[in-house]
Amino acid sequence: MKFVFLDIDGVLNDNASMEKKRELYLVEELLIRRLNTICEVPGVVCVVSSTWRRRWPVPALQMFLDKHGFTGRIVDRTPWFPNEERGVEIAAYIEECKQCGLQPESWVILDDDEDMGPLAIFHVHTDGDIGLTNEDVDKAIAILTVGGR
Repeated sequence: MKFVFLDIDGVLNDNASMEKKRELYLVEELLIRRLNTICEVPGVVCVVSSTWRRRWPVPALQMFLDKHGFTGRIVDRTPWFPNEERGVEIAAYIEECKQCGLQPESWVILDDDEDMGPLAIFHVHTDGDIGLTNEDVDKAIAILTVGGR
């Protein structure tokens, strides 16, 4: 299994659209299509690391994204640790998978924040003013297919 750790704000939307539309939960269909390209890599599933995970159960988030053209699969969300960097939460999730006998084949982190700590080598840092670009997609696929661990 290959994990895409998915942030949403700054990845599937951009700052300008958020300000213009003034919606709390917004995604751009073009950016969803780019995520779909990553999800076409065999064995890829998404784990939500976005702050959205605190308000949305996985099935509801899957339905919301599907409504906007998402063709991938969300399987889980990372734990939330107050006052910790997102990289710590993702590392804890990966470690829990290993302890349960599920050895991730590879992983990539899509996020516009930089707080990934030792996992920074697996991080595709998106620009929150633009969201997920074609270049980001290429980088993510390279990390997933070369083996992100």
